[in-house]
Amino acid sequence: MKRIYILIVALVGCMLTVTAQDVTILHMKDGTQRRYINGLKNATTVDFYEVTPSGQDVGSGTDGAVTSHDNGYTQKWDVTHVWYDGGQYSVVIVWSNDMPKNFQARHGICFGTELGLTTDHCDTLLYFTDTEVRFQGDYSPKRDGHFEGGDFWNVWASSLNLNYVYVGPKANSYYKTAYLQNNQYRGDFTFRPSQFNEIRLSLQYGQTYYYRTFAEGQVEENGQLKNKIFYGEEKSFRVPLVMADAAYYPDPEDAGSEEAIAAFASHFPDSVNAPTWKQMSSLWKIWRKTDEGKAFDLMAHVTSKKFDDGTGYRLNYIPDAFYNWMVSREILIDPFDVAEISRVYDTTLRDTIETIEPERITDVDAKWGVPGGKYIRFMPSVSTMNHSVNYRHSEVVPGVRYKLQINFAPETDEYATFSVLLPTKVDITDVKANKLIVTKQEIPATKVTTLEFDDFSTTNMGLDLRIDTRVTNVERRRETHNRIMRIAEIRLIPVK
Repeated sequence: MKRIYILIVALVGCMLTVTAQDVTILHMKDGTQRRYINGLKNATTVDFYEVTPSGQDVGSGTDGAVTSHDNGYTQKWDVTHVWYDGGQYSVVIVWSNDMPKNFQARHGICFGTELGLTTDHCDTLLYFTDTEVRFQGDYSPKRDGHFEGGDFWNVWASSLNLNYVYVGPKANSYYKTAYLQNNQYRGDFTFRPSQFNEIRLSLQYGQTYYYRTFAEGQVEENGQLKNKIFYGEEKSFRVPLVMADAAYYPDPEDAGSEEAIAAFASHFPDSVNAPTWKQMSSLWKIWRKTDEGKAFDLMAHVTSKKFDDGTGYRLNYIPDAFYNWMVSREILIDPFDVAEISRVYDTTLRDTIETIEPERITDVDAKWGVPGGKYIRFMPSVSTMNHSVNYRHSEVVPGVRYKLQINFAPETDEYATFSVLLPTKVDITDVKANKLIVTKQEIPATKVTTLEFDDFSTTNMGLDLRIDTRVTNVERRRETHNRIMRIAEIRLIPVK
């Protein structure tokens, strides 16, 4: 590694009453001499500094930052930190500033997309100034090692004689970094870059970027002072080009293109939100396994492209037949697939507990007439309040008119007591639409009860149905009703 030795001569001492004529003579290795007249001073100090212009990279260790992508692919970056947020990459480069303070050199970084960076040949030239920053107040790291805000980061960097630059889009949020010194972990920091330490641009996928630190100061050559620029080692990092960032996928049918999804969305009325590919993907896989789905050869509608992590594919056409199948498909919700149960805070346990206990009842005798031959019994574990359960299903298609059937089972325990066989009352709510479907509906415990709603639809893909008990404490004390729910299967049948 190239080293440069900087000689700084300072005249110090006290004022004499007479003019001194002492001369300090330096004999250089090349045979030249340097003469320094003490003048009104009585002493001369000579300082030698060994300078590595590139500085010492800190924070990333010897291997640099690493990002992990799909398919087990990883990308190494010769930077201190890298983040991926909202489809865009950002990096921070940190280096040590070992230039002596009294050298008074301007220093900074050259940044660009071409090799051979200089201060005259780069896309961005960023200068830094040596300003003394003092700790004011409690700026020391907390126990978890976190700072808040760009000013704290600047204080930390200045205290360690470091420089940093953030490269990426506008920083609207805080970034978390790990502070390492001499490759030893010293704690975590969160910061928002200062506008004075920022190169604002969108880093492009697949593009290589180059950077180089420099120091600019005055040196003596042939007895004369000249401006001299010392350059550090030129480094680079490449932004990965991976299929996930470009909306390509390892399987030709993993996802449709934006154009294909937009064309498919025309099937849905304007009053609803057309589903995204992610919301339709489970149905797509089911349909492609049907005889109708297998009959479609879609390879002519697939494009491919090479990426760092392999060959990616994109589907450019979604058949109309898939939509026709979606909207004519009956949906069955298993009573055991409970998504959520009401909870309450227990002051003794200092935690939340479920207010009802689910009990699965299977192989119900056909004489009871329970749809599906099974149901789930919800017995109150907290008796002083009403309870709720939620059922969700991701395959309910928006804009389709369904007949919604909710089946409640009777109590099949032939030894049940009188209080268990009391009826209950329920509210049923479409959570996504914030719409009450039925309120205070009485449900007997002695027979199957099927509630039907002939004009049920959603405006968003999927269903979130909540069933609540609606029994007052007075009704429970008088033993006219209880808060036991017995829910059997739920169906959504498309209405032709």
